Amino acid sequence: MKNRAFFLVLVLLGSYLQAFAAPPVMEVKRLSTGVVVPNRLVILSVKLMGRVESITRVEGEKIKKGELLLAIADREYVADLKSAEASLGLAEADYAYKAKKERRIEKLFREKSVSEDAIDRARLGEAVAGENVKKAKAAVERARAVLRESRIIAPFDAVVVNKSVEIGQMTTPGVPLFVLEDHSSLKFKTSVKEKDITHINVGDKVRVKIDAIGDIELAGKVAKIIPSGDTKTHSFAVEVLLPRHEKLYVGMFGKAEFEK
Repeated sequence: MKNRAFFLVLVLLGSYLQAFAAPPVMEVKRLSTGVVVPNRLVILSVKLMGRVESITRVEGEKIKKGELLLAIADREYVADLKSAEASLGLAEADYAYKAKKERRIEKLFREKSVSEDAIDRARLGEAVAGENVKKAKAAVERARAVLRESRIIAPFDAVVVNKSVEIGQMTTPGVPLFVLEDHSSLKFKTSVKEKDITHINVGDKVRVKIDAIGDIELAGKVAKIIPSGDTKTHSFAVEVLLPRHEKLYVGMFGKAEFEK
């Protein structure tokens, strides 16, 4: 009887403590949807009008940094460079002559064998010749820069995802010809609601599921938070760095769960 009464007291005490205990902490899940994006993307065009002479890559092919992607017929630009270099040679020869003449007349002037006007004209001739050399050098650099613009060189290791030019076509300055993407690492770009963004920091862990690759969960990490929200949707762009996966491609849709 005593044991039964004691047991009843314990049950009542447990119910009393449970009634006043703190409610269980509910885990807050911060979920969002988004797409896989490349590490970098660049749209390439040319500054010159000319006929396309060679193309080295098509869509889907890889290219290394510094490799040639497209070349415009450059005979005219090569000729302009040679002409500028020849003018530079003449300017340097003229300067050497004028400098030598100035030194000779300077010596005669110190010996009082020539007038002050003669030395002034010699000094002026050397100065003008020196400025002509500078102008000629600038013209050479300008011609080299134009010649470089007749080529499109890959700015980083990339994949060609769009090509809108063919051999023989005339280019128009500023018109896009190629789109390159850097797939050295991929990111998941998502929009996070403003009520959640204050709880997310760069470096936070993120679980990402991509619909197209099944139930595989990718362990991502917040790489960037754009600190300017969309005034219409009241959301903020967040980029999550993803681990490598052979079946992961740019443009795939998925869901992210932020662990905090």
